[in-house]
Amino acid sequence: MPESPSLWIQARERGLIMAVRTGAQFLKGLQDNREVWLEGERVEDVTTHPKLSRMAQTLASVYDLQHDAKYHQDMVFKSPSSGEPVGTCGIGVVDKALDPQSMAQTDREQ
Repeated sequence: MPESPSLWIQARERGLIMAVRTGAQFLKGLQDNREVWLEGERVEDVTTHPKLSRMAQTLASVYDLQHDAKYHQDMVFKSPSSGEPVGTCGIGVVDKALDPQSMAQTDREQ
């Protein structure tokens, strides 16, 4: 969370901080008729496009990490203005979570 409330408000207003959502909610949010072009062609749906869907799924899995008890405390904080859970960037947590060794360990635990 930014150090001062005014920085937090600025970040929130610019869309840099958003409420916690699931990967499925993230993917549905991408299906909003946004204009995306790739290699000179309009992409109708980034979630199903052969060259973009894997990245969309990867980002969705990061959103799902916010709901994993193992990472929730590091990836979510209580909004000072609304009291709602808000996602942090969680870069260090995401790096660790997506580290091949960590993922292999998680696979073995399941």
